[in-house]
Amino acid sequence: MNCSTYIFGELSNGYSQYPEDSSSNLFKDIQDQCVAHSQLIIHRDENMMYYIYIRKFDKNKYIGFAIAINGYYFTQFQPLFSLFEKEVEELVESGVIINLSNNGEITSNLPSLKNEEEEVMSVINSFQIKVNNLKNLKRLPPVDFSVAISSRKLFKDSDADSEIANASCRFGLTIVLKESDYDTVRTTSFKNILKNLNAEKNALIKENEELKEQNKKIKRQKKQFKNVVFLILIVLACGIGIYLLNENLNNTQDRLDTANNTISEK
Repeated sequence: MNCSTYIFGELSNGYSQYPEDSSSNLFKDIQDQCVAHSQLIIHRDENMMYYIYIRKFDKNKYIGFAIAINGYYFTQFQPLFSLFEKEVEELVESGVIINLSNNGEITSNLPSLKNEEEEVMSVINSFQIKVNNLKNLKRLPPVDFSVAISSRKLFKDSDADSEIANASCRFGLTIVLKESDYDTVRTTSFKNILKNLNAEKNALIKENEELKEQNKKIKRQKKQFKNVVFLILIVLACGIGIYLLNENLNNTQDRLDTANNTISEK
């Protein structure tokens, strides 16, 4: 099978592609046709067929794979979706080009594919081998010149393969949307583990904040209690002082009375 394979995407510093050639404009522009998180866009240009998979994430970011075949077309599409989804899974697992955030969502911190050329070459070489093993290919029929190259046909991944295959040969763009179950079981498992861990972490952070607040409250209460005790001690001290003063005054008065009586008797 005479074909070429590509990896491309909108990463943290903009669009990037490997290998770079005249297909760049096609892959950049075709992203505007994406209306779902996961889709396969098939483009016919005379005797060339482009099978372009785009997986969106992080608002305007996405990762994509493409297969360009000369003279043939695919007749089944679930194997293609499985292939592309498996590639995304492997990229997520390696964590170099794309990765999972703390809350279990796909993201990318890589500025450009050029920053990881060795990893990218390894990915594309492995991808090429898998593409070469794909079956269900037929020779491409002649171009239907009654249909414009800019024409577009929209399908869901649940639609019949025969309808999608026939449309892909006739129309300029055939878009197959996959709006659910676009993550592999393994990718979904990774995402759920991270989401659960993140939820547990957030719960612990919240609990820690609540304990801190309770601790502050207890400290305030202790301080208030100390102040109250201090005031009580002051009051008690004043009371004792007043009592002692009163006793002293009474004793002094008694002595004065005694002295006065003694003077009177003399």
